[in-house]
Amino acid sequence: MYRPLRLYPVLLCIGCLGFAGAGAAPAVAPCELLTLPDVQDAVGGQWRVWQDLSGEDVCAYQSSPSSIISLQVVSDPMGATAILELRRTAAGDKARPADGIGEGAYRLVMPTANVVMFGKGETVVQLEVSFAASTDTAVAEKLAKAAYDRLP
Repeated sequence: MYRPLRLYPVLLCIGCLGFAGAGAAPAVAPCELLTLPDVQDAVGGQWRVWQDLSGEDVCAYQSSPSSIISLQVVSDPMGATAILELRRTAAGDKARPADGIGEGAYRLVMPTANVVMFGKGETVVQLEVSFAASTDTAVAEKLAKAAYDRLP
Protein backbone atom coordinates (compact mmCIF):
# COMPACT_ATOMS: atom_id res chain seq x y z
CA MET A 1 0.00 0.00 0.00
CA TYR A 2 1.22 3.49 -0.81
CA ARG A 3 1.46 5.02 2.69
CA PRO A 4 1.67 8.77 1.86
CA LEU A 5 -1.93 8.63 0.59
CA ARG A 6 -3.03 7.85 4.14
CA LEU A 7 -1.76 11.31 5.12
CA TYR A 8 -3.65 13.05 2.32
CA PRO A 9 -6.84 13.72 4.37
CA VAL A 10 -4.74 15.20 7.18
CA LEU A 11 -2.79 17.43 4.80
CA LEU A 12 -5.99 18.47 3.08
CA CYS A 13 -7.52 19.39 6.44
CA ILE A 14 -4.48 21.46 7.40
CA GLY A 15 -4.69 23.18 4.02
CA CYS A 16 -8.32 24.06 4.72
CA LEU A 17 -7.22 25.83 7.87
CA GLY A 18 -4.44 27.67 6.12
CA PHE A 19 -4.45 31.25 4.99
CA ALA A 20 -5.22 30.49 1.34
CA GLY A 21 -8.93 30.16 2.04
CA ALA A 22 -9.16 32.65 4.87
CA GLY A 23 -11.27 35.79 4.67
CA ALA A 24 -10.80 39.26 3.28
CA ALA A 25 -7.79 41.49 2.88
CA PRO A 26 -6.30 42.55 6.21
CA ALA A 27 -7.31 45.84 7.83
CA VAL A 28 -3.66 46.75 8.35
CA ALA A 29 -0.69 46.46 5.98
CA PRO A 30 1.79 43.75 7.03
CA CYS A 31 4.83 46.03 6.58
CA GLU A 32 3.20 48.44 9.06
CA LEU A 33 2.93 45.67 11.66
CA LEU A 34 6.52 44.51 11.29
CA THR A 35 8.92 47.19 10.12
CA LEU A 36 12.43 47.13 8.71
CA PRO A 37 13.82 48.73 11.91
CA ASP A 38 12.10 45.96 13.95
CA VAL A 39 13.89 43.31 11.90
CA GLN A 40 17.27 45.08 11.98
CA ASP A 41 17.00 45.60 15.74
CA ALA A 42 16.08 41.96 16.46
CA VAL A 43 18.48 40.24 14.08
CA GLY A 44 21.12 42.79 13.12
CA GLY A 45 22.77 43.09 9.74
CA GLN A 46 21.58 44.54 6.47
CA TRP A 47 17.96 43.77 5.56
CA ARG A 48 15.65 44.98 2.81
CA VAL A 49 11.98 44.62 1.99
CA TRP A 50 11.66 41.81 -0.53
CA GLN A 51 9.32 43.56 -2.95
CA ASP A 52 8.71 40.51 -5.18
CA LEU A 53 7.23 38.55 -2.27
CA SER A 54 5.56 41.40 -0.39
CA GLY A 55 2.02 42.49 -1.16
CA GLU A 56 -1.39 43.23 0.30
CA ASP A 57 -1.26 40.44 2.88
CA VAL A 58 2.46 39.57 3.07
CA CYS A 59 5.56 41.49 4.07
CA ALA A 60 8.94 39.83 3.59
CA TYR A 61 12.42 40.95 4.57
CA GLN A 62 15.61 39.46 3.19
CA SER A 63 19.30 39.77 4.00
CA SER A 64 20.53 36.90 1.80
CA PRO A 65 18.90 34.33 -0.47
CA SER A 66 18.10 32.11 2.52
CA SER A 67 17.80 34.70 5.35
CA ILE A 68 14.14 35.61 5.20
CA ILE A 69 11.60 36.91 7.68
CA SER A 70 7.98 37.05 6.53
CA LEU A 71 4.71 38.15 8.02
CA GLN A 72 1.36 37.11 6.55
CA VAL A 73 -1.84 38.80 7.71
CA VAL A 74 -5.45 37.85 7.00
CA SER A 75 -8.84 38.87 8.32
CA ASP A 76 -11.44 36.22 9.03
CA PRO A 77 -14.93 36.75 10.44
CA MET A 78 -14.50 33.62 12.58
CA GLY A 79 -12.09 35.66 14.67
CA ALA A 80 -8.48 35.16 15.60
CA THR A 81 -9.20 33.03 18.67
CA ALA A 82 -11.19 30.43 16.70
CA ILE A 83 -8.72 30.33 13.79
CA LEU A 84 -5.73 30.01 16.10
CA GLU A 85 -7.40 27.17 18.01
CA LEU A 86 -8.15 25.29 14.77
CA ARG A 87 -4.61 25.73 13.48
CA ARG A 88 -3.06 24.83 16.85
CA THR A 89 -5.14 21.65 16.94
CA ALA A 90 -4.00 20.78 13.41
CA ALA A 91 -0.35 21.35 14.42
CA GLY A 92 -0.72 18.88 17.29
CA ASP A 93 2.00 18.49 19.88
CA LYS A 94 4.44 20.57 17.81
CA ALA A 95 2.63 23.75 18.86
CA ARG A 96 4.04 25.49 21.94
CA PRO A 97 2.43 28.45 23.73
CA ALA A 98 3.85 31.88 22.90
CA ASP A 99 3.24 34.02 25.97
CA GLY A 100 2.67 37.76 25.80
CA ILE A 101 1.49 37.75 22.16
CA GLY A 102 -2.25 37.53 22.75
CA GLU A 103 -4.73 34.81 23.55
CA GLY A 104 -4.12 31.56 21.70
CA ALA A 105 -0.71 32.53 20.32
CA TYR A 106 1.66 29.65 19.69
CA ARG A 107 4.96 28.84 18.02
CA LEU A 108 6.21 25.96 15.93
CA VAL A 109 9.66 24.83 14.96
CA MET A 110 9.43 23.79 11.32
CA PRO A 111 12.19 22.13 9.25
CA THR A 112 13.56 25.45 7.96
CA ALA A 113 12.01 28.17 10.14
CA ASN A 114 10.55 29.22 13.46
CA VAL A 115 6.88 30.14 13.09
CA VAL A 116 4.74 32.20 15.47
CA MET A 117 0.96 32.39 15.05
CA PHE A 118 -1.01 35.12 16.81
CA GLY A 119 -3.90 37.49 16.29
CA LYS A 120 -6.43 39.94 17.64
CA GLY A 121 -10.07 40.55 16.75
CA GLU A 122 -10.59 39.20 13.22
CA THR A 123 -6.90 39.49 12.27
CA VAL A 124 -4.64 36.42 12.22
CA VAL A 125 -0.89 36.72 11.69
CA GLN A 126 1.78 34.17 10.80
CA LEU A 127 5.41 35.20 11.30
CA GLU A 128 8.21 33.04 9.90
CA VAL A 129 11.91 33.45 10.65
CA SER A 130 14.16 31.24 8.52
CA PHE A 131 16.91 29.40 10.36
CA ALA A 132 19.43 31.23 8.15
CA ALA A 133 18.16 34.46 9.76
CA SER A 134 18.06 33.11 13.33
CA THR A 135 17.48 29.78 15.05
CA ASP A 136 16.58 31.51 18.32
CA THR A 137 12.85 31.22 19.05
CA ALA A 138 13.16 34.32 21.25
CA VAL A 139 13.93 36.38 18.14
CA ALA A 140 10.75 35.18 16.43
CA GLU A 141 8.72 35.90 19.56
CA LYS A 142 10.27 39.40 19.90
CA LEU A 143 9.29 40.21 16.31
CA ALA A 144 5.81 38.75 16.84
CA LYS A 145 5.36 40.89 19.98
CA ALA A 146 6.32 44.04 18.04
CA ALA A 147 3.73 43.20 15.36
CA TYR A 148 1.08 42.19 17.89
CA ASP A 149 1.40 45.50 19.73
CA ARG A 150 0.54 47.32 16.47
CA LEU A 151 -2.58 45.27 15.69
CA PRO A 152 -5.76 47.36 15.81
